[in-house]
Amino acid sequence: MNFKVLLSKNALSKLLGAGLLALASCGMVGCETTGSAPAAQEAPQTVSKGMSEGEVLAILGEPKSVDVIEQDGVSAEIWRYEKEVVLSSTIESDGEQERVFVDQKTGQFVKVIEPIYRNEKVKGRIIAELLMVGGKVVALKETEGAPELEVGH
Repeated sequence: MNFKVLLSKNALSKLLGAGLLALASCGMVGCETTGSAPAAQEAPQTVSKGMSEGEVLAILGEPKSVDVIEQDGVSAEIWRYEKEVVLSSTIESDGEQERVFVDQKTGQFVKVIEPIYRNEKVKGRIIAELLMVGGKVVALKETEGAPELEVGH
């Protein structure tokens, strides 16, 4: 089934412009060997236009949500995927702190100065949406959500 044939350019433009599509995400496909020779590792597969529902599910798994839409007598589904990712991570110094403990051998109190560190992560969310018509991917888009700073001590 060809999506462009079923919808006029104006209707397709409205559908796409309304933000009802958006995604393509990569997944890894495992390799399996049956002989003793080492198997060549397959490259990661990417979702692309024309793929079937089964191919998408094999790469990305089940979507987080599925919205069914009807327009001009055509039924379509928008498959939504979300993934949280760490965009960057650093360890920063927050100064020093004094600790007192008892030395087990001498029984005396000992003071030590220790550095204090914190881990800063910038996290983001990748949102991907697939427009499925007739069991095939007809459009896809991937967007990034706003980054969030996470500070841990």
